[in-house]
Amino acid sequence: MVGYTSNLTQVRASIVDTDTVADAVAAARDGVWASMAHQAVPYGLVYAALPGATQESLTANTSLCLSHLGPIGGNLRLGDVGLRLLEHPNRTARGDLIMSTWEADGGYVVEGEYSTTRYRGETIAAFFADLDDVLATGGADPDRAIGSITVRTRAARVADEHAVGVPAQPGVRP
Repeated sequence: MVGYTSNLTQVRASIVDTDTVADAVAAARDGVWASMAHQAVPYGLVYAALPGATQESLTANTSLCLSHLGPIGGNLRLGDVGLRLLEHPNRTARGDLIMSTWEADGGYVVEGEYSTTRYRGETIAAFFADLDDVLATGGADPDRAIGSITVRTRAARVADEHAVGVPAQPGVRP
C-alpha cells in the first residue's frame, strides 16, 4: 500500500441566486488558482502564523469537506508494478460529512463518509441525490441561475412525507 499526505487549501467565494452555474464554477476555479501562489510556503510556517483559535479549528473534526482529486489514481506505478487507488477502508468518520471524488476507468468514483451520531443514512442518501441533481442540471445548462435549481431540504422532505395528496415536484427525487 502506498499512502500520501497533502495540505488542504480552503477556498472561499460568494455567490448569489442570480449567478449562473458557470459563474460559480469560475469563482471556484479562480479561488483555487489564486491559492496556488502560496503553495511553496511550508505548512509549518503557515500554521505557526495562524491565530490560536484558527489552529484549534484545524485540529477539530471537519464539519463538511467536499474534494475532487481529479485523475490522481490514474496510471499509478511503482517501478514496473501497476497500482490502483482504493476506497478508504476506515469505518470511523473523520468528520461530520466528507465526500471525495476521483476519476477512474473513464468515469468517477465517489466516496462518502459521515458521522452516524449526527446523520441518518437516509439523510446522506438524500443529500447525494440532491447533489447529483444539481450537478446534472448545472452540467446540462451552465448558464442557468443558481437560484433556479431546486433541491429538497430535509424540511421539505418531511413536509411531503406528512402531507396527503401532495404531488411530487418535477425533476426532484424524494
